Amino acid sequence: MLSHSGPKVALLALVLCLIYRGEHGWFWIDVVIVSSMFFLRGFLEWTFHKYVWHSHPLPLVHWKIKGPIAIMHANHHKNPYASEGLIFGGPGVLAVCALITGGGLLVLQSFSLGVSFLTGFLLVLMVHEWHHVLAHSNIDPISPLFRRAVMCHRLHHHEDARAYMGVSSVLADKVMGTNGGGQ
Repeated sequence: MLSHSGPKVALLALVLCLIYRGEHGWFWIDVVIVSSMFFLRGFLEWTFHKYVWHSHPLPLVHWKIKGPIAIMHANHHKNPYASEGLIFGGPGVLAVCALITGGGLLVLQSFSLGVSFLTGFLLVLMVHEWHHVLAHSNIDPISPLFRRAVMCHRLHHHEDARAYMGVSSVLADKVMGTNGGGQ
């Protein structure tokens, strides 16, 4: 995983966020933001997977988000073991980091809260990438939780691309009804 630029950039950015937090302190809101993003990661992944990577129409407005990520992901479905579409690249990770930090600054009027959202995002991204790499390898995880998540993602690729949108969590698939008939 670390032979790709995306995880390297994500780890470096995460270290910088943790250094910032170490110098400026952790407050209760920072802990709430980071832990909420981590515990809701399955729903974040599910949403991005369905509406950005698979370009399903957005609820209410029925717009489709078609862009380079959707094209990359479509190619990933054609060849799920090719490393080009398996892990996000460094430029994409940098762009999203800038958007999240800038969004925190503009919307919340707080660079510090932007760093908290970025820290949560980077943790979610690293868990996502790890599960995705596991799902596209010959590794069978020992943990039942990892094994279940990997199995659902493999089903997404091999049985029904409209189901099993979760990568690191099956909870969102169960709640959103995309777990392939209740498996």
